[in-house]
Amino acid sequence: MMAKGDVKAEVKAVLKEMSPAELSNLLSEMKNERSTELKSRAVELWRELEALNGEYESITGHALPLPAFRAAKVRATAPAAPRSGKRSSRWSAESFTKAVLACLAKSDQSEARTSDIREYVEELGGSGNSLSQQHLPRLVEEGLIEQPGRGRYAMTSRGRKALDALPV
Repeated sequence: MMAKGDVKAEVKAVLKEMSPAELSNLLSEMKNERSTELKSRAVELWRELEALNGEYESITGHALPLPAFRAAKVRATAPAAPRSGKRSSRWSAESFTKAVLACLAKSDQSEARTSDIREYVEELGGSGNSLSQQHLPRLVEEGLIEQPGRGRYAMTSRGRKALDALPV
């Protein structure tokens, strides 16, 4: 086993041999890995909090008010869709419905801003432009989501049932 001072000296020597570009890439990779770990842990903790709140509700008959968990905070854990390098504006209505409802479900069935939903859809490979022009109004008309305020959307109970019925 190496002494602590020996390890530091060896790391220092390796870092001196690296170019600035290599150091920058290494730091970026480390930052991205840590960011992903922290986001995943945040989602895990939020799910634990929801479960505890459910247990509390079953005991007391009412749930504690939890702060909204914004969809933007869970984007990193969204399943990645295969991408060809460009966004597809040819998504089916079902694909948009599934993405919007999944985004709202991940935000604790609370409200999500249009920008959060748009970013989520774009990360999955869809076009965010047609989202607010065509698909969100259609989902409101169908009763799957509601619009409690300008630029904010929430899933309805009908939307939750539709999400459960959609194929994975």
